[in-house]
Amino acid sequence: MKKRFDYFLETTQFPLVVLFIATFLLGCGNLLVNSQVAIFWSNTNTFIQLLSAYLRLAGSFLIQIFPLIILVYATQKKMDDPVAGVLGAVTYFFLLITTMFLAPTSLPSYAYTKIFGLSIDSSLFSVLGAQSRSPLNLGVLASVICYYIVKYCYLRTRNRRAYGIFAFVDKNMLAVIWCTCVSIVVGGILSFVWPYVIKGVVAVFAFIADDITNPFNLFIYGITERFASMLNMVEIPRNVFWFGESGGSWLDSLGRKFVGDVSIWTAQISNSAVSSGIGRFITPLYVIQIFAIPGYLVAMFTLYTNRFEKRKYLVFLIFAILISMFMGSSAPFDLFMFCTAPLLFMLHVFFCGVLYAALQWSKVYIGYLYTGSAVLASPGSFGDLLVYLKSPTMFKPIQVLFGIGVFVFVLYFFATKIYYRYLAIDMFQSGERKSLVDNLVEALGGLENIRVIDSNPFKILIQVHDEAKVDILRLRILCNSKVFESKTGFVLYFYKASHALHVDISRMINALKESAE
Repeated sequence: MKKRFDYFLETTQFPLVVLFIATFLLGCGNLLVNSQVAIFWSNTNTFIQLLSAYLRLAGSFLIQIFPLIILVYATQKKMDDPVAGVLGAVTYFFLLITTMFLAPTSLPSYAYTKIFGLSIDSSLFSVLGAQSRSPLNLGVLASVICYYIVKYCYLRTRNRRAYGIFAFVDKNMLAVIWCTCVSIVVGGILSFVWPYVIKGVVAVFAFIADDITNPFNLFIYGITERFASMLNMVEIPRNVFWFGESGGSWLDSLGRKFVGDVSIWTAQISNSAVSSGIGRFITPLYVIQIFAIPGYLVAMFTLYTNRFEKRKYLVFLIFAILISMFMGSSAPFDLFMFCTAPLLFMLHVFFCGVLYAALQWSKVYIGYLYTGSAVLASPGSFGDLLVYLKSPTMFKPIQVLFGIGVFVFVLYFFATKIYYRYLAIDMFQSGERKSLVDNLVEALGGLENIRVIDSNPFKILIQVHDEAKVDILRLRILCNSKVFESKTGFVLYFYKASHALHVDISRMINALKESAE
């Protein structure tokens, strides 16, 4: 399992960079037309509005195709063949198209997606019924399914020899045929099974909507939204509770009805009359993105023990914190946390649920002024919070929010430090950690042979006195072959275990020096 997660991290590094850039583009597009941030330009300028629309569409498009980016990159890297990436794309489209034709049309609208404009007017084909059809919204799950389809079909066709009248069909052609057939079959199965999953989602949403003033219901919503964000399907709960009846309803003085938490907040802000309780589905996002994620990032930065590496990543740390605070999305950080430390991610999901419940219990509500698609939204940014700083009625909620935020920053900082120090390996004290440390020290030629040891969240950097004493083969076994020799020494990729191993070995070296003195 450890080796599988380490490989998962390697295969998602580049797609995560793309998601990071997409988040930046989407956030910049929204900031350009934010009246509180647009100090040096006019947000009504035609060029600014055009640039904002361009950045928002570009960012949202990259976010929507993120599952496909992961699939193409992961399959190509796994098979070390560009053909595998093409097979991934072919499999992905056939899977979606199959669900478009075979899935029932009676599911809620959020169960479908029109990615790449895939849809069909069923009225042209009487056998399909009268409603238009779109593929099922599977998010990253579609990529995972297609990855295993490609892996199976690609490996199955590599040993194929030319024979019979079909000798012109080479390995790659046969792989395409296999992937197409298997993806159609799997798509048909998903079309039958996925509606039951959606029924479960509907039941969860119905439970939350039954009493949105109950902190426990908000706890469930917070957990649901974090998992949806990680699966690239966050627009599902947001559409239901931001713009649907489940998020509440309100009638203005003219008798117009507004439904959904964000829709009501936006309408009430324009009428200068915000009701208590509106904004409950948005408020925790301010804390998560302005305080929680920066706390996690700062803690991760402190795990870099080499001063040259610290200097190298300091600019990235500042840039990442600014993106978290101002771009209104924690999706890249959620997925990065899941890839690097699954247990820490589960703690993060739990904390987010608690935060939704705590803010509901404390009656702190700060909403999101927005109209448009949930896909283009970037809620919870510091730029949005600036809108309300001039409002006397919002001063108290913002003051409480910042107090809670500081506490959450400290909580995430120490939770991350504790995880990497004590929980990353051998959480149940089975002796695995001590055994790994002892074996690593022996493979490096003993404590006396270690001259300098540094680490970061992914690897250990070691300089030795005598390289002849180092057992390279044993190191490769301990690191699952992730061992490199650079000009400055050995680089050992232990990923999340790196910091804990560095601390233990450093303590042993210091104890040895003290005993020698």
